Amino acid sequence: MSPTHNEADFKQTSELVIARLLSHWTRPAEAGNVHELRRSSLATSAVLDVLLKEFSLVAIRSALETCLRETADTQWRGAATTRPQNFATDCCLLLAREAPSLALTPELVQELVYKVDSILGATALAPHVERHLDEAQLVDALTLGVRTAKVNDCRASCLNALGIYYRQVKSRSDTASLQRSLQAFEHEVRRFRGYDSEYFGAVRAARRAAWAVRRRRTELRQPSKHDFVAYRDEHDQALVYVVQRRDDAELAVAITRFELSERTLRISYECFDPALLPEFAPDVIEASVLQVYAQDTYLTFADEIEFFDTQHEQTHTRPVPLSHRLPT
Repeated sequence: MSPTHNEADFKQTSELVIARLLSHWTRPAEAGNVHELRRSSLATSAVLDVLLKEFSLVAIRSALETCLRETADTQWRGAATTRPQNFATDCCLLLAREAPSLALTPELVQELVYKVDSILGATALAPHVERHLDEAQLVDALTLGVRTAKVNDCRASCLNALGIYYRQVKSRSDTASLQRSLQAFEHEVRRFRGYDSEYFGAVRAARRAAWAVRRRRTELRQPSKHDFVAYRDEHDQALVYVVQRRDDAELAVAITRFELSERTLRISYECFDPALLPEFAPDVIEASVLQVYAQDTYLTFADEIEFFDTQHEQTHTRPVPLSHRLPT
């Protein structure tokens, strides 16, 4: 379907606004680097004043939003944006940031957060995240991105983005809203745990970022020990214990070492659940593994349990409860 006359006029006006914006804000490239695009030192207010002599404020705002959405949609399809397009996008974001009359809406910022590559957009988008989004709005946008991405690079960008943008958020959400939003994001992270190599370590990065949110907001409800169940599996004549989520059967804790040595039960583990802080994993292991499988074996011959977090190379030691020890 061909565009209507009004649509064609709107597109032409938007392109003209951006062309004028760049003509006033681009300085000549240095000799020997003719492809370089650099912004001039002209103040934002001066650029806006020049544009307002030719276009209405509504037309300028529409042009900025159109430019930003075109960049976002291009990257969301997995296509590469050109250097001039990236430069125009940065100029639009700067103008919207420093001109209050052109401020972006929270809905547009959310769309940009999950559609625009988080590495490329981190510097330019961060001030808009700080100004317009609260914690839950940021997490909700990224959850939508992880859930709906059709391209691996886009999903990896959304997974990485929580760690990139969360530190910029200044507006706190109420506990209940953030709890709901974070749980939805964590569910997506657990769902893609087995695909981390395809996403260039982004699943691991998202897990660490979710832990950082939970450490910052200590009032968030922690998972209960009853949310997990342990399984014992004899694999290649080796006894292996794993801890899974009851609700979605996703791996929560992998136990890589489980042995008794000189009355010390040594357990090495790796935590894969973004909602379970690694420092709380020993409680889950004790409740789901030790009290189910080891009460009458390992525990009765041990005086202490040494938990070793292989991810962070940290050791936590605790005594074996008296109820588990053999009588003297």
